[in-house]
Amino acid sequence: MGKPDTFNFLGFMHIRATKRSNGCLTVLRQTMRKRLQAKLRAVKAELRRRLHQPTPAVGQW
Repeated sequence: MGKPDTFNFLGFMHIRATKRSNGCLTVLRQTMRKRLQAKLRAVKAELRRRLHQPTPAVGQW
């Protein structure tokens, strides 16, 4: 049984991969999907709430 190809740590999904140029192993990092989607939903809700406020007020936010 080998090591897992991906794992989540400190808000990032770490992916074991190989480089195309020389075939060496490397680790890629991506933001965890669950946290990213939660933050995008929160920002969307806040923008919808501020939709009818003056533009400078929304820009300050």
